Amino acid sequence: MNNLISFFSVNTSLNASQKNKDIYAFCMGVISQFFWAMSNIQLKTYRVYYPNNFSTQSVTFWRSFTICLIAYISINKKNQIITPISEIKYKFWFFLRNIGNYIFLLLWIVELIYFRVSTAQCIANCSPIVVLILSSLVLKETFYLRYVIGVLVSLIGTIMIILNDKKDTNANLKNKTVFDICIGLCIALSHMTFLAFSHFGLKMLCKEHMTPEVQNFYLGLFNTIPAFFVMILEKNTGIDNLIYVLYACSNGIIFYLANYFMAEALNIMEINKFIPMNYLRIVFIFIFGFLILGEHVYFTDFIGSAFIIGFQVYNVSYPVQKYEDNDLKAKFIDDMKK
Repeated sequence: MNNLISFFSVNTSLNASQKNKDIYAFCMGVISQFFWAMSNIQLKTYRVYYPNNFSTQSVTFWRSFTICLIAYISINKKNQIITPISEIKYKFWFFLRNIGNYIFLLLWIVELIYFRVSTAQCIANCSPIVVLILSSLVLKETFYLRYVIGVLVSLIGTIMIILNDKKDTNANLKNKTVFDICIGLCIALSHMTFLAFSHFGLKMLCKEHMTPEVQNFYLGLFNTIPAFFVMILEKNTGIDNLIYVLYACSNGIIFYLANYFMAEALNIMEINKFIPMNYLRIVFIFIFGFLILGEHVYFTDFIGSAFIIGFQVYNVSYPVQKYEDNDLKAKFIDDMKK
């Protein structure tokens, strides 16, 4: 009897501990999405506020330099060790994440020329399609039917929001043609793919127990170096406008926080369960886009967001370990009922 009581006591304690970890990871995820939304909105404003100083490379350099500097200071303060590249196990994902981040940032800045921030973010949030495949093939995470259903639901919501771009009357977007939209979609889909690679690479580095500070250091370094050389070749450093430089540096601080809290969440939560939380950015994007940029919000935006956020809430609250016996038939029936 004592052994039985001890068994239930230990399991109850473990369940409570796991529940607290899940709540902590969820809070970290929500905070990260808030900062990602802030970062994306700010990137949209550079052309508006600093048309004479703006260049994608100068923005990339100053914000990446700031990320690298903050990470380095934090690493020294916490007495952490910067993992040598030669000792990194998942080198492929390490380079794909860090170099891919440089590419998807440039694609994102160009993409914002063609779409509203909210629309561009909706397209980017289709990245779970790629992440689901990678997590199942590489990490061997359990693949649930609800993920497929959720992706389809989110795609419906995304399409509803994208269609509003043809009605947008923003001065920079009102002359868009069908060709412009097609070009923008090609750029957006490329950005979405690199974004998925970056997120998945972050998870792989978390598996190596690489701290968020070290991850941010390498991320900033691999973005600072190429941006510096291209910026010099373009002869547009933006240094003649100190306010512009500080504005770009502030974006680096916001990006650092977004990436830090995301890494904290992924240290605890499975990536399949976390990735749908990216849809929370839509809510923040709509609010910031309307209040700061004066972007139009349509009724169908709310309907599309309801589809997207509805699945996110459902997926985060769903008990992933409900079927430990891998009863596929039972999972299929239950998912269909849900």
